[in-house]
Amino acid sequence: MTIISISEHGKGRKLSPSHLQCPLVLSEIRASVLLGLWLLQNAGQIDHAQPGPIDQSVLTLQANHRSEAIWNGQDPGALKCHVRTEEFSDREPMVDDRVVDIIKALGLEGLLRTPGREIDHSLITALVERWRQETHTFHMPHGEVTITLQDVEVLLGLPVDGEVITGSTQKEWENVCDEFLGFRPVNNQRKELHGQRILIQRLLEAVANPLPPNATEDQLHKYARCYILALLGDTIFVDKSGDRVHLMWVQQLEDIRNPQRFPYLCPTVTNGPPVDAYGPPVRGPLSLKWLWVPNKKNRPAHIFLDRYREQIASMLPGQVVWQPYEAEFEDLPPWCVAGRAVWMATVPLVCFHLVEKHTPDRVVRQFGMIQEIPRNVDTDTALHAIDLRGKSGVIAFNSVVRQCLVICLHNTSTSVGTKG
Repeated sequence: MTIISISEHGKGRKLSPSHLQCPLVLSEIRASVLLGLWLLQNAGQIDHAQPGPIDQSVLTLQANHRSEAIWNGQDPGALKCHVRTEEFSDREPMVDDRVVDIIKALGLEGLLRTPGREIDHSLITALVERWRQETHTFHMPHGEVTITLQDVEVLLGLPVDGEVITGSTQKEWENVCDEFLGFRPVNNQRKELHGQRILIQRLLEAVANPLPPNATEDQLHKYARCYILALLGDTIFVDKSGDRVHLMWVQQLEDIRNPQRFPYLCPTVTNGPPVDAYGPPVRGPLSLKWLWVPNKKNRPAHIFLDRYREQIASMLPGQVVWQPYEAEFEDLPPWCVAGRAVWMATVPLVCFHLVEKHTPDRVVRQFGMIQEIPRNVDTDTALHAIDLRGKSGVIAFNSVVRQCLVICLHNTSTSVGTKG
């Protein structure tokens, strides 16, 4: 994700005829002239006492946006973000080579090595206030930025190429636990299974003791599933419960003997990472640098929220680092850059009931390109209202997913924009 320096071509120097032959310079001159003309034509129509947007044809949901309440003096304060469970964060990482090999084969080694960190609630809140549902991007003072497939792979080491994750959520979940996890949930004093979600602590209890050296393949697979499911629920699939994980992910772990790489976010890339791509232990995802970031746990939330808001609002163009990973690529293991071919794929990302538009065409400066006016993005508001509660939600979900899959079939993984 872009760290909110772009080079200012032509600034502070005279332009010779040879400079004017450069498409990049011509594009910037043309953009500056058009912007100047637009400002002159609309000078009397701009209300500087309003937060915007000036043109409401793109950001159509401003009236219900969090920033509107803040502008009107009804600041809801910092968000409370869900964090990793204490039971998992206090555990030592998995060291059994048999289980680690399965995790690597699934493409989840990045999660295994991602350190637990205190969440800066104020920083997350300041970013949420800049997030727009209409475009699935953060609207910053100097342009849009967003989280892309590149960020997922570089920071977490997760594969981003493969088939979509889908499956049934209509199962006898007690039987699923018994068959694939090796235990049957008990709902006595504590409710181990609530609907379709299992208590993460119960999964960790199943792997509390070391796996016997002479464990059978079935024992190994059940042991590995319990640990991996807890790992998923504690990292990328944290939900509002804060201490449970959905059992639908078990379907992706059924055949561990012939594992498929797990995230399945984008169309399959033929050339994946080689078998020995994991490299020496000292190399890993870029998120390992979080170990050296100062802890923010004791910072006053309201003070730092105001400070983050001010810093973002007063940001200068020269402070925008559009490509923060460029200097890091050579030091990353191959499996953190293996999906480079799909980083700029403009497609829906489908994962069970989750359907999100990946819109890198709106943020091509994050890939070293010149940003043109992006195409409109259709983020159906009905899709965001689906939570799978009740039959009507399931029917609506199936309808929307069918539409998104049709869109996906007509999209190709092509690069957009013009290289700078």
